[in-house]
Amino acid sequence: MVGRRLLPLLLLGCVLPLQAQVYTWVDENGQKHFGNQPPATQPIKEVKINQGYVSDGPPPTPVGSTSDSSMAGSSAAAGSADEKMCSEAIRWTGIDLPNLKDIARERKQQGKLTTDQYNQAVQGLDKAKSEITLKDCLASTGKEREQYKCLSGGAGVLVCSGALQDALNKQ
Repeated sequence: MVGRRLLPLLLLGCVLPLQAQVYTWVDENGQKHFGNQPPATQPIKEVKINQGYVSDGPPPTPVGSTSDSSMAGSSAAAGSADEKMCSEAIRWTGIDLPNLKDIARERKQQGKLTTDQYNQAVQGLDKAKSEITLKDCLASTGKEREQYKCLSGGAGVLVCSGALQDALNKQ
């Protein structure tokens, strides 16, 4: 079900860059710049981008979890692990989808996406946001469960849905 729901993201994966290279350089006034199109006249340095968000704070509290000591059974522990995994998947998705919208908006502004392509991408992202839920994650099995596990690790919607691999295979 998640694979079918993420089909619009496959289309998005085809129109978004696979990975943009970022460069840094210092101009004649000593000002440091970052961008994906450095000037030809300046010495440049490639910037390594670490994918995903890393927090220095404590992990988020899983949705629906309790600290009640009466939940000391193996099924309760499994439920808690499932809730934690699903909460992480939802949290990472909440970070990833706005970033993908920003990328789509930038590509539209650069003239690399048409208005129709941009609108289709935004609709697909909005649909994914509404369909990737805690309830669906907790009920998932098989390939769907693996996709949620992938999301919980912060790999991103394009990677976990297979859209990135499909886009790479088209090239």
